[in-house]
Amino acid sequence: TTMGFEFEGCFSLVVLGSLTFTLIWGLFLAGLCWCCTRPWTAGVLLVLAFLGNGAVETEEMASVFVWIVFSALVGYVWFTWGDQLVDE
Repeated sequence: TTMGFEFEGCFSLVVLGSLTFTLIWGLFLAGLCWCCTRPWTAGVLLVLAFLGNGAVETEEMASVFVWIVFSALVGYVWFTWGDQLVDE
């Protein structure tokens, strides 16, 4: 049920497994849905989803935490000041 990942303990399995995969798929699907109407936002979401997949593939808890913090910061910056950066 851990899909081959060496996370140990309930916290690691639930948070780093289920929640992370849900966030990655949510970012990926939102990026696909917005690819025609908001291409820059879709690009940001898809890049975050692919980076999240890479973080999980390393099987390291630290890289998953770094990805979660990085994604939250990028999401905050993009959805706060993104309209000033690009005109969609």
